[in-house]
Amino acid sequence: MKPNPNDKVFTDPTEAIHAGRRWAYVIPDNAYRDENGIVPSLVVEGVAGHFPMLGNGAHASPWYWGKTAAEARAVADATNARRGVSPEDAKAIEASAIGASMREWNPARRKG
Repeated sequence: MKPNPNDKVFTDPTEAIHAGRRWAYVIPDNAYRDENGIVPSLVVEGVAGHFPMLGNGAHASPWYWGKTAAEARAVADATNARRGVSPEDAKAIEASAIGASMREWNPARRKG
């Protein structure tokens, strides 16, 4: 029987994506924001947490997708749509990340 990638508990979002997990951009309620705007986060199906797109490397800068949450969510929805991810799919992916976070906080629930 072929192993199911959804059975593995991932903590690294890149590893989970490479294993076939779905992913989306979201604007969580606690999204990073400053005077330049709001930064989207990457969420990966079944991986706890969200990963703000703050830039990677010495010369990278954050991704700012709007001054308001509505503007930033519209950009996230459009970006996800170009990848074939509907708003409903993005919400389901985000919910699975929240569920994974809950299992980390309460390992006894990990099996359920």
